[in-house]
Amino acid sequence: MGERVRRTQKEILKDKLAKVNGDLEKASAAVKKLKSERAQLEKELEELEISQVAELMKRKSITAEELQDLVEKHLG
Repeated sequence: MGERVRRTQKEILKDKLAKVNGDLEKASAAVKKLKSERAQLEKELEELEISQVAELMKRKSITAEELQDLVEKHLG
């Protein structure tokens, strides 16, 4: 069995720094992925809401202009 070589303080700190840098890269990638997912979900939600408004307009037989007038009157 060989002797164990003792690492210097500098080597230990360099290893810790490399690990922290790797962790930061992983975290940055995770944040980027989550932001992309959030944007996609917001887009899907907006599309769903628009389709619900379009369906309501169709059921009530109203035009976009009539809906706009109703909204403006209601919200003042």
